[in-house]
Amino acid sequence: MRTINGSDRRRAAGLVARRSGRGRVSKWAKAVSAGLLVLLGVLIASGLAYQAILSEVDERRYPPPGQMVDVGGYRLHLNVMGRGESGPTVILDAGSQSASVQWGWVQPRVARFARVVSYDRPGTGWSDAPPEPLGARRLAEDLHRALGEAGVEGP
Repeated sequence: MRTINGSDRRRAAGLVARRSGRGRVSKWAKAVSAGLLVLLGVLIASGLAYQAILSEVDERRYPPPGQMVDVGGYRLHLNVMGRGESGPTVILDAGSQSASVQWGWVQPRVARFARVVSYDRPGTGWSDAPPEPLGARRLAEDLHRALGEAGVEGP
C-alpha cells in the first residue's frame, strides 16, 4: 500500500479542480445551445404567424379583379371583359410564372371589340396552387372547365 504525501494531495486536488471546471463549461455550453434553439423556434413561429396575418390582410386589401372558378381541387382566377356577341373569345395567357395583371394594358383595348379573358395559371396571381403538379394537357383541361363554369363560350 502506498502512502500519499503532500505533493500527491496537491496534484489530486488540481486534477479534481480541472475536471469540475470542464463540467461547468459543458453545462454552460448546453444551456446556451438550448437557449439558441428555443430562440430559433420562437423566430420561426413568429415568422409563420407574421406571414399568415399579412397574407390575410393582402387578400382583403387586394381582392381578385375577376372571378374565382373551382376546377376540382383548386380555383382558377378568370378576368372576363367585353362582349361576346360576335366574334371569337380571346384568351390571354401570361405564361410561365406571370399573372393576369400583365395584360392590364392590352385587355381593356381588346374588350372594345371582343370578349377577352385573362387568367392566372395555377399557383400564380390569385389562382390557388394545384394539389399536384400539372402537365400541359391538364392545364388546358382545367382552363376549358373554368371557362365553361364561368359561362364563357369558346370561338
